Amino acid sequence: MTQVNEQQKLEWVELELRLMKREKKTDRALWWVLVVMTGLVFLSGIASAIMFFLADSAKSLETTINQLLMSVLALLCFLIPVFFKRKLKIHVPSFLLIVIYLFIYAHFILGEIYRIYDKSMIFDKVLHTTSGVVIACIGISVVFALANMKNERVKLSPFFVVLFSFCFALAIEYVWELFEYAVDRIAGANMQRWQDSIIGYDEAGNAIHSLPWGNGIADSMGDMAVNVLGALVVCVITYVILVKKPGWMTGVLIVSEKKLRLAAQARVEEAIAQDTPVPDFKGMMEAELQKRKRRKREKEN
Repeated sequence: MTQVNEQQKLEWVELELRLMKREKKTDRALWWVLVVMTGLVFLSGIASAIMFFLADSAKSLETTINQLLMSVLALLCFLIPVFFKRKLKIHVPSFLLIVIYLFIYAHFILGEIYRIYDKSMIFDKVLHTTSGVVIACIGISVVFALANMKNERVKLSPFFVVLFSFCFALAIEYVWELFEYAVDRIAGANMQRWQDSIIGYDEAGNAIHSLPWGNGIADSMGDMAVNVLGALVVCVITYVILVKKPGWMTGVLIVSEKKLRLAAQARVEEAIAQDTPVPDFKGMMEAELQKRKRRKREKEN
């Protein structure tokens, strides 16, 4: 068995932890996405305030308040993943955070403020497809978290994992469609686009639709269909990975930092038991230092 002292073991665990996260490049992309998205949200809020002062009507006040509210909600939603990652010590993969931030910006700013929802049905369907992808990823993380609540290494059936994830995504989408229906019925909103097919009213005041079943059910069924498609793509990819290379999934799940560290320790223990040579930590540190110096010189030039 490979002889490893405690210091080497700690360094090895930290190295394995970084490898499992696989976030060197995506962390930089995440930083830029967050900075750009936050700046664009602030600019949208400022533009809304300027437009209010240029106009002078009660309607513009209502529109401005709504747009400022959407900007504030977007910023608050930006903070939620940060809270989970830093305060609750939950590891959220950077690639998933990038998708979530882009989704938040697209919904609150592009959709609600600039009303792209009203101009393009494709935009709405793209967001519902993306939500299927994100929720399916969360579902996969949930099933692994529930299976390992006692820090035990449980071997899960790949089919069970993807089945749970797929049903989880379907359940969330179904609840969302119920929410849209409730808002439309109670507040007279148009979240399910049911008003889009109204062509007139009969003598009793009932709406006459251009579609026999109304536009609302077509919108809801379309939303659920693309959501299922997004979830299905994630589930198929996940199934292949779990069958071919199950260990790869550890670093791309939403999991507590404690769980991730335990997984890294288990990998190191397994490597030691298999007489794997101890990594050259000193050489790796020197290589990393040289790389940073080279990047610094490139920036200066």
